[in-house]
Amino acid sequence: MKLYKTSGLPTLPVEAVVKKQPLIRLVTGFFLLAVLLLLVGAIAVLCLPMFSEWLPSELKGWGRYPLIAGVLLFTVLFAVILRSFFRASNWLLKVTPDSLLIKFRSDYNAQLPEPHPTVLELNYSEIDWARYAREWVRQPGLSSSSSAYYRAHYLELKLNLDNQAKEALSEALKKEINFSSRDAGGKTVFNHYPVRFENSILRVQWWAGLRPRITSLLEILKFKVPTEFPVEIEKDLSQITPGEVEKTVQELVSKGDKLRALSLARRHFGFSLAEAKEWVESIS
Repeated sequence: MKLYKTSGLPTLPVEAVVKKQPLIRLVTGFFLLAVLLLLVGAIAVLCLPMFSEWLPSELKGWGRYPLIAGVLLFTVLFAVILRSFFRASNWLLKVTPDSLLIKFRSDYNAQLPEPHPTVLELNYSEIDWARYAREWVRQPGLSSSSSAYYRAHYLELKLNLDNQAKEALSEALKKEINFSSRDAGGKTVFNHYPVRFENSILRVQWWAGLRPRITSLLEILKFKVPTEFPVEIEKDLSQITPGEVEKTVQELVSKGDKLRALSLARRHFGFSLAEAKEWVESIS
């Protein structure tokens, strides 16, 4: 096992790359920006008759300007999204002839400084097996009597690392989870952590738009490591007792799931967002 910063990655032949596909991101971005543009235009059209009678005659035609501004905003944001498709950081996992490269910094945080390693290299001899895991989590809803289901997809890798390597990997992941806006020079840090490590199992999260899919990747990996049958995992966070909240929150934070930890704290103790954040940080 080796840990790297992205700037220090070795040049290796790559057989497959898991990343967000440009077409999927393009269609999603186009749809969202089109909705935004239509919303701006609709507001302008609805508001113009309400205020036009009080406007001076020289400002009567002002209604076209919000639409122009919307078009310009659409163009700029579309260009930003399009550019992100092709940046070097748009990858999660790379398959090489002798090892796997796994980037545990989210692509959402690609613009941040990198004072610590964010890429893991695993030799295939360090992987006992690989499998597809679907996780269903029942969590508290917005009201006290409701609940919501959250589904996640993971590539799970059972690792056979020595204690020193396990500690090094856990410490690297912890540094990334604890990397804050203050460490990033005031830049926004998104709470998205696609890689977790617990009980010798490395869990790599798949989300919408990642290609190839987990099943397709396992078809590639089966020639390099043993593969197991898919598993279904169910968790219920809506029925935990007050005495279990602190332990559950600590587990969620250790896995990088800060948003769910905050939600759980607010639900059980009635905290405001600021109070929940302070409490979660105090026990983490």
